[in-house]
Amino acid sequence: MCSHAHVVEDSGLATVCSIPIVRSAHVPLPEFPGDFPPQMLSVELLIDNQPLLVTNTHLAYPPKMIQERKKQAEMLLASIKHHRPTGKGMAIILCGDFNDVADSPAVKAVLESNEDFRDVFAECHPNSPGVTYARHNRYVDPSWTVDERIDYIFASRDLALEDCSVVFDGNNGLDFVSDHFGVFCRLTFHRSA
Repeated sequence: MCSHAHVVEDSGLATVCSIPIVRSAHVPLPEFPGDFPPQMLSVELLIDNQPLLVTNTHLAYPPKMIQERKKQAEMLLASIKHHRPTGKGMAIILCGDFNDVADSPAVKAVLESNEDFRDVFAECHPNSPGVTYARHNRYVDPSWTVDERIDYIFASRDLALEDCSVVFDGNNGLDFVSDHFGVFCRLTFHRSA
C-alpha cells in the first residue's frame, strides 16, 4: 500500500495515508439485483488539529441503474451526516467510482446536498471532460462506445483546491493500472484569518 503506515481496507475499498486514522466506518449501501454489493468506507483523520472525514465508495455498475445510484448517493450523504461529529466543523472529502456522468441524478444529489460539496475536477478544469473511463484503455471492454467521466472527488468548501488532474491514463509516464483512470487532487485547509 504505497509504503504508508496507515491503511483501512474493506470490501474492495481502501484508504491509505501517512498519518494515523482516528476512526473508520464501513457501511453497506442499498443493493439491487444484478449488481455487486456496494459499499462506502469513511475514515476520520486529524491533520494539524483539524478534523477531516474522507469517504470513498463504488456505486452500482450496470449503466441502466440510474435511479438506483441516486438512492445509493442519498444513503452515502445520510451516512456522512451520521458519522460526522456534531458541534465541531469538519472538512469532508467524498470520492470514488460513481459509475455515472456529471449531470446524473446521483452526482446532482451530492452537489445539491446540505454538505455543500463541489466537484473539484470540474472546478479546476471547467472546459475539460476529465474522462476517467475510455475506449483507448486496454482494460476497457472494446465494445464500450463512449468515453466519460464517472470517477469523482467532491470536497467541502472549507478545503481550498490547489490542483486536480486525471492520472494513470497513459500520459506523463503513468501507465494504465485498471479499467478506470485515477483522479488526483491537492487540497489544503483554508488558512484562518
